[in-house]
Amino acid sequence: MLLQDYYAPPQEANSRRKTTKHGPRSEVEWAISRDGLNWSRPFRDIAATEFVGSLPVQGPLLREGMLRFYERDRVITSIPEGRIFYATGRGNAEFSTPLFKMPSGGLTLQADVRYRPYEGETGRAYLMAELRNADGVILPGYERQNQLLENVDARNLPLRWNSKKGSEFGGEEVRLRLYFRDAKIYSLSGTN
Repeated sequence: MLLQDYYAPPQEANSRRKTTKHGPRSEVEWAISRDGLNWSRPFRDIAATEFVGSLPVQGPLLREGMLRFYERDRVITSIPEGRIFYATGRGNAEFSTPLFKMPSGGLTLQADVRYRPYEGETGRAYLMAELRNADGVILPGYERQNQLLENVDARNLPLRWNSKKGSEFGGEEVRLRLYFRDAKIYSLSGTN
């Protein structure tokens, strides 16, 4: 979430005292939570709206699958629901998730795996995933070459290693290792 740190100046020192009792905003920072209850503020020294110039006056409104951010009576920006944050890499990139209990119905990914070339550039975007056990060992049949996504953009991309979806590991602790280029990875979900 965006956290606005505002400290009203004394009226005598307010640079805007002739028009309002409020001074200019102090700063805005990102706060992060995995559960919506416990928050951390790891980016306190980075101004979140340094290049934006305005801050929404209310939380985003959900309209037709889009999050719409308003400032008074106008839309500042809109983005698809669930797509505020993502991991990406223009070159070859990879990362592993923390350990999680494998859902019995498999995994779905929200991702945009479409190639966006610079002028005169050729190439392709891809996303591969492998499933590993708690010790980091790749599970047989769940190697990255068995699960390849190209030229897709969707909210519920089922992860399938050939025809397998990992259901035989339901309830076991696993982690996912993702390999990608020019992809935006928004979230990973499970189905039971």
